Amino acid sequence: EELIASDRWLFITYDELDRIVPFYLELATPIRELLAFWLDRWRRWERIRPKIFLRTDLFRQEFLGFPDASKLSGHKISLEWETSWLYQVFVKRLVNSGEEMNDYLQIVPGLIPPKKKDKTLGILPALEKSRFELLMEIIIGEYMGDNYRKGYSYNWVPNHLQDARGRIAPRSFLKLFSLAAERRLKKFEETNLPENRLLVPSDLQGALMDTSQDRIKELTDEEYPWLKALKIGLKNLNLLTEEEKFLKILENTEWHQEPPSRKPQEILKYLEQLGIVEIRLDRRINMPDIYRYSFEVKRKGGIKRPK
Repeated sequence: EELIASDRWLFITYDELDRIVPFYLELATPIRELLAFWLDRWRRWERIRPKIFLRTDLFRQEFLGFPDASKLSGHKISLEWETSWLYQVFVKRLVNSGEEMNDYLQIVPGLIPPKKKDKTLGILPALEKSRFELLMEIIIGEYMGDNYRKGYSYNWVPNHLQDARGRIAPRSFLKLFSLAAERRLKKFEETNLPENRLLVPSDLQGALMDTSQDRIKELTDEEYPWLKALKIGLKNLNLLTEEEKFLKILENTEWHQEPPSRKPQEILKYLEQLGIVEIRLDRRINMPDIYRYSFEVKRKGGIKRPK
């Protein structure tokens, strides 16, 4: 009543719910109870609302065993990043890193709005794909090789960082450029770079492999520790591979941390939901580069580590 009288709202936020119990399979009960609680209180408390941050895999009905969860779907927002947003974050990091980089970025007309600085967020670059494409052409070149067959640099980055469901982690996007810059600094010779160029394609290609390692470490340290056990069985696996062969690897894996299931078929389905593997129409298994390099999985025609 006090909130209504003063025309205010109270928001209660829940995050990192995957850490409230040590084992994945034990998460369903507390999350189910939390959702049921707020579903019951939704109409009673007009000015009190929850904001519950949940991984996609934890909101599945088959995991929660909570049919009424569908009633909350209308209030669900998926937090996924578009490519242009990721480039904007990248440029924002650059432009706010110092005056020298700010001056360099002026090379792309309209990318950095003049005298537009937010007190909290700093300088905010324009959100226009064409400007980011031009920036990539200046930083590294239009192509990731001699011609378009090697891929356009602007598209190459998201294409190699996305998971099997097309999602990209912002940390991986920024990490790729950071690691590429470190590689370039270790062997920097100004004469090796054309005018205004900061990187060469091999810098990004080499950094991709290290970014893959970082991504898997992030997942195993923070959210899915059971994934570590897959590194042994998947090492040197050649893609594309038959589903039966992949299931055999899962069956023979010695799990040091409890996986979401002990049934190979269910683990495979879970890996697909996480975007770690792709199951083709012919039932062959593929794996995106952002995970493939860390698991040391091979694919014909894949990128070799630059020297």
